[in-house]
Amino acid sequence: MWYDDLPERKLIPPEYGEECWPRCPVCGEKTDTFYRNELGDIVGCEGCVRYVDAWQWWEDYERGY
Repeated sequence: MWYDDLPERKLIPPEYGEECWPRCPVCGEKTDTFYRNELGDIVGCEGCVRYVDAWQWWEDYERGY
């Protein structure tokens, strides 16, 4: 028996709704947006990545905070 002779399973699309939302690989939260770094790796979503003002961060870094 050849593998080409085996019948294929039918592709059944998932039901759309709350259960089929993508989940963040970092925190597991349901989300519609992922953030990537310059290498293309996913670093988080809107729930686990936070906004930081670069100028404020630099001032805090220089002060040692």
